[in-house]
Amino acid sequence: PPAADGGPFPLVIVSHGYPGSRTFLTYLTENLASKGYVVAAIDHTDSVFGAIREFPSTLLNRSKDQWFTIDQIGRLAREPGHFLKGIADASRAAIV
Repeated sequence: PPAADGGPFPLVIVSHGYPGSRTFLTYLTENLASKGYVVAAIDHTDSVFGAIREFPSTLLNRSKDQWFTIDQIGRLAREPGHFLKGIADASRAAIV
């Protein structure tokens, strides 16, 4: 369970390579979380193994995926009763 003491914590979006998967950098995501970051590893549906589109699709959509994730986590962190409430701070976000 997330630690509420000391929160809200900065957000780190882990965005995999081309092609890739959100699970490839688990060692990194777990390490970042253990250091006090809220970490979201996301799949980019046009550049995951088994569903690869042409590279220009990645160039077009990757930043949209990242911004969507930041926006949605920020929204959920303000929602009463949500487990991210008071935990995630999307105004302090980084992308790896």
